[in-house]
Amino acid sequence: MKQKSMLPLGLLYLGLLFLVGCKPLNNFNSTLTAMAWTWTPVPTNTPRPTATSTVTPTPTPIPYNLTIKVEDSEGIPVFGAMVSIDELGELETAQGTTSSEGSISWENLPNDSIRISVAAQGFLPTENTQSIERGSNEILISLERDPDGLLPSEACREAETLLYVEDFQDGQAEDWPEIQNIDPGWSTGALTEEPGNQVLSAQFSAFLGNEPVFAHLGEHSFDNAVWRIKFLITGKGEISFKWLHTTEPLEIGGGTVTDSHYEIMIGTNVINLRRLQAPLTVKDVARSSRFPRAGEWHQLEISTFQGAAEVWLDGTQIMAYIDPQPMPAGSISLTFSPPDETTLVYFDNISICELVQPFGSGDNP
Repeated sequence: MKQKSMLPLGLLYLGLLFLVGCKPLNNFNSTLTAMAWTWTPVPTNTPRPTATSTVTPTPTPIPYNLTIKVEDSEGIPVFGAMVSIDELGELETAQGTTSSEGSISWENLPNDSIRISVAAQGFLPTENTQSIERGSNEILISLERDPDGLLPSEACREAETLLYVEDFQDGQAEDWPEIQNIDPGWSTGALTEEPGNQVLSAQFSAFLGNEPVFAHLGEHSFDNAVWRIKFLITGKGEISFKWLHTTEPLEIGGGTVTDSHYEIMIGTNVINLRRLQAPLTVKDVARSSRFPRAGEWHQLEISTFQGAAEVWLDGTQIMAYIDPQPMPAGSISLTFSPPDETTLVYFDNISICELVQPFGSGDNP
């Protein structure tokens, strides 16, 4: 009997085992594939990251700082010069006076172009435009001497200290309200014979009629000092120079004084010194026989030191008085009484200097 071969059945059996053994492997791969593609939503309350921008700060620009130094033609610093700067922009004018070193400074100016104006007693004014850079700037300005002006250094003698000076060269009368307001009778201008010399003049005013022309130096008070002034009279008018003048009420000798001053009356035929504390005392205390000449410039000096009053005309003492009750401190006033329209008086170069000793003999400064 012939035997049948078992190979086909064996192969079939092995194939079935292979299929059964591989089924778990196929299930695992399917699970991995499903997990890899499953989408998980982000919760709505979870903040999302935002982009942060980096801002570079703007650097603060370096300011425009300026120092101006003012000197004369010899390189000497000019003290008290009025310096004004106009920025060529929106900032208003800034101004001030130079120190004893002749300098003045500003910081944080808004522009690089400025207009500088400088005016000083005894010098010609100047004005120019300058460019400056950021940071520190220094500008030197040299002033030219005004040939008709009065330098502060020439207004007083040695050992005297300058307290006030005015030469009218700028057409102004500093601290004289009546003159600045152009009250009737007062004016400033150049002389016909001296076109560069600006002076103060007082003359008859139809508005005032027979009333005198009056002006007072306000907001100043002097004690031991000397007052110098140049004057020129035309005609026969009289000038009243009031020294240590005050209208503040004073209690003296049981009474009230409402006007206190020394008064020097000067005309072409009269000079006297009067002591007045109205309404209690009015009296002449000294006279002179030396009179000024009409149409000529004269230099008048009036001094007081510890009760000693002196009056000098053109370098010569013409009156003196020792006051047993020295006057209190006060200012100065000018009064002119013109008899008609043809009479007038000119004034120039006013200075007041503090004294530390009795006023001496008088070579004019």
